[in-house]
Amino acid sequence: ILYDLVHEQRYQSSSIFVEKQIQGGNTRKRYDAVVYIKEKPWLLLECKEEGETLNEKVLQQVLAYTSVMQISFLAVTNGKQAYTYDLQQAKWIQGFPTYPNELTF
Repeated sequence: ILYDLVHEQRYQSSSIFVEKQIQGGNTRKRYDAVVYIKEKPWLLLECKEEGETLNEKVLQQVLAYTSVMQISFLAVTNGKQAYTYDLQQAKWIQGFPTYPNELTF
């Protein structure tokens, strides 16, 4: 997935942070990957095993991150499917959002 984001979708590799722990109040969470834009978290990515179904339980886990960090997009993937929730538009999109270039942010 990370290879695809960098090489196919042109995300900047220096903006992707992998497996870091974040804390909000008394809550500690470990995310799989976060993409930053101008030092602000933009996309949070939760990666599941290839055979795992992307269901309500997975969605609840991913949505819990919004209480800890303010992001624009939440994405979940099992390597075969990828779904992204656009928090600003309050809707699901298939795949990953387009990485903004410096002219769009």
